[in-house]
Amino acid sequence: MPADVPTAARQAPESAPAQWTVGTLSYNRKQLGGLILWLLWGDFTLTLMLSVMPQLLPLSLKEIGASNTLIAFVIGSLPTAMNLVLVPTFSTASDRYRGRWGRRIPFLVWPTPFIAFFLILIGFSPDLGSWLYGTTAGRALGLDAKALILILVCVFVVLYQFFNLSVTSVYYYLFADVVPAPVMGRFLGLFRIVGQAALFLWGRYIFGMAADHMRAIYVGIGLLYMVSFLLMCWGVKEGEYPPPPPRREGHHGLTGWLKTYFNECFHTRYYLWIYLIVTVCWFANAANTLWIFFCRDTLGLTLDAIGKINAWGTLATIPLALVFGWLVDKINGLRLSFLGVLIMGLGAAAGFFWVQGPRSLLIYYLVYQVGFLAYITAMMPMYITLFPKERFGQFCSANSMISSLGIVLGNAACGWFVDRIGDYRYLLAWQAVFFLATIIPLVMAYRGWRKYGGPDNYRPPQVGDTVAVINTKDSCKTKR
Repeated sequence: MPADVPTAARQAPESAPAQWTVGTLSYNRKQLGGLILWLLWGDFTLTLMLSVMPQLLPLSLKEIGASNTLIAFVIGSLPTAMNLVLVPTFSTASDRYRGRWGRRIPFLVWPTPFIAFFLILIGFSPDLGSWLYGTTAGRALGLDAKALILILVCVFVVLYQFFNLSVTSVYYYLFADVVPAPVMGRFLGLFRIVGQAALFLWGRYIFGMAADHMRAIYVGIGLLYMVSFLLMCWGVKEGEYPPPPPRREGHHGLTGWLKTYFNECFHTRYYLWIYLIVTVCWFANAANTLWIFFCRDTLGLTLDAIGKINAWGTLATIPLALVFGWLVDKINGLRLSFLGVLIMGLGAAAGFFWVQGPRSLLIYYLVYQVGFLAYITAMMPMYITLFPKERFGQFCSANSMISSLGIVLGNAACGWFVDRIGDYRYLLAWQAVFFLATIIPLVMAYRGWRKYGGPDNYRPPQVGDTVAVINTKDSCKTKR
């Protein structure tokens, strides 16, 4: 074993034999427990950090006088547009990288301090904008203080998102590399419980203080995330990897890399259907960017009440995470995803007519959380099953790139739609339509999964494959 490549768990001593393996890694019960604890702690702090931007920033922008369309663009479309370039770059680079710390951890370590730094600067944007307006340089720009603040927010959001994309794309690939497949579903159930607990903490104790302590929230969450996530990167070790797949002849340099990337990720409609699952679903979730205004302006709730409703709704669904994790280990993730989007779609359709106050909002949020928890728990195991393992990050990045188009267009279209309608209640109608539309790519991906071997003999299609016999339980007969 090369000395410069650490493993997440060295071979266990004879008194505690290894029970689980993944790649060159081996774990006994204690080692597996330690790995899971580190990953869960990383997720807890990451979830808190990711809660700040979509929930606090809309309030800040609204105070500056930004329109719904601009808010949706700054928070949703602008950062997501960066996914089109950065996620494929980071993901494919991490697939091919071989270093002392592995292939994923380096892409988590170096951006983390910058994420915290620019998150804190976003919190200080009003102060920095007002200060800049009072300087000679600021007056020379000919802009008022609100315009300068808005520009600073956009700049800091772009810089924050640049570094954040390295972490949020590569972090989830780490699971496939270090978590043994037999416990993946149950791990992700625990993973979702921790994420839900972080959301409960955020909604119950933190979000309600935003009106008076917004800057302190940005600073506190940024520092907590930086220290905790770096500790997680120290505690989780990767194993050895085989050499990266050789580049195709003539596919060198930027042009060659792009040619290889698109040939491998888009050579069959089957993968396009898989990509469209999350694309259409996130198109539906574009409504969440403006959801706070439905709760505050249409229903007349305070921020404290909104935060507590979200918190209790999240807490109530936590036990289901273990159930969904167990189901992922027992049934295909595509089936569980189907159940999730169906619950969210029907719940949103009913909520359009029914949600009138805090009690009905809580009931709707419970229904939404059940569906979303089922969907999000099934997502990663589904991709681990469906995408080629040696190019897992690359195919996940293609999925992210296509879904980014949905988020960019979805946020812009949803903001425009609400500005035209003038009623935030129609956010529920928007969600109902697009959640139910997600069923179409789910059904098509399921048919493709059966076509390429199904549960017993699945083999992800490669460039040049031609499937001769489909939907068999005994074999997946393929010829070139």
